[in-house]
Amino acid sequence: MLSADYRALRKELHALYGTPDTARQVAQFGFHVVMNLGGSALYFAAPDGAAGPWLAAAGALISSLGCLGISTNAHTASHDAIFRSRAANSALVHAGFPFFLMVSANYWNHKHLVVHHPVPNVVGLDDDIDLAPVFAFSRDDYERASAWKQRLFRWQWLIFPFALALNGFNAQRQGVLFLARKLGSSRRKARHWLDLGLLLAHVALFWALPLAFLPAGQVIGFHLLRMALLGYAMFAAFGAAHFPAEAVAVDKRLAKSDYVLLQTATTVNFTTGRFGRLLCSGVDFQIEHHLFPEFSHTHYPKMAPRMQAFCREHGYPYRTLGWGEAVWKSLTAMASPRPVLRSVEELRGEATARSESSPD
Repeated sequence: MLSADYRALRKELHALYGTPDTARQVAQFGFHVVMNLGGSALYFAAPDGAAGPWLAAAGALISSLGCLGISTNAHTASHDAIFRSRAANSALVHAGFPFFLMVSANYWNHKHLVVHHPVPNVVGLDDDIDLAPVFAFSRDDYERASAWKQRLFRWQWLIFPFALALNGFNAQRQGVLFLARKLGSSRRKARHWLDLGLLLAHVALFWALPLAFLPAGQVIGFHLLRMALLGYAMFAAFGAAHFPAEAVAVDKRLAKSDYVLLQTATTVNFTTGRFGRLLCSGVDFQIEHHLFPEFSHTHYPKMAPRMQAFCREHGYPYRTLGWGEAVWKSLTAMASPRPVLRSVEELRGEATARSESSPD
């Protein structure tokens, strides 16, 4: 349900920021690719001796941050927000996800565009908060569980930080399974074969080729370390907007209620420095992104004051946390699964209360 005021705001912002910031965003993508490959080179070139392990670890960290930047830039492209051409945006998505990250582009588009964006933090609809069977995101998840699993959930806050190391591996695994189902069905299309080809190209270039010249332990160790680090980085970038307690959980009966309220109540922004903003590619301005995903992420900082004023004027929550604060609150929220709000009045009241207690 889109209000006349929101439609007017969309028209206003499209007139100001509707043009893609292509050159700047492509340059950012190139920088992230250089970080990814440069960090990889540093890892494998690290010398023997006392400094070697530290240089190798630094290389893996730099490469993982480059991978994060690739993912957030490809995320922008998946919303057709880097180029005017849909085909060009799709090309960058495929370069980013299957080729550099070994994550199926078709899986990403389904998981993020089709499932998550319309219904963030909606229990039973948003797969991003479906942590079953290992963790409980909401109180409903907790109450549906058996007695022995509820006892485990009371300690999930201790396990969850370690499980984040598997975040990147799980995205790869789920992507492969998703693509395999598509290719095994009668509805497979050329885009699924392209996806498979780029996944195999990743394996050939980033696994098979190094294994031909370098010790297997070194190559496997690099990928394991980099993906574990990327798992934490992904949670810090993507999870920090929806996992803090300020981002409420919503019953699926409210999925088609007030669209702006749903998006702003289930989402928070977080502030970063310049380098963090470069890595996040707009996911730090998650409120603006959820309401205007088709805009270049480089426009969000300029749009934010207008968006905040609109929310205050119309009684919508607009929360901004520090990045470290958002990550910490995302982790500590796992200690007490959040309640599920079941009415628009409850949603507006809870979100407004949390908004008033959160600094802008």
